Amino acid sequence: MTQVLRIPAAVYAELKKVAWPTKKQAVELTVFIILISVIIAGLILTLDTFFLRLREILL
Repeated sequence: MTQVLRIPAAVYAELKKVAWPTKKQAVELTVFIILISVIIAGLILTLDTFFLRLREILL
């Protein structure tokens, strides 16, 4: 039971060791992820449209 009570303190100690990003880094990485997601979605949309039209031509 005493080990269970030590868990929150151990978690807190580990979280203090984490190198948290600055607000600027967090914003930049978030924008980067959103842009990459939009680019990949556009690529998938383009390929999907291409293969749909190709199927219509062939069938």
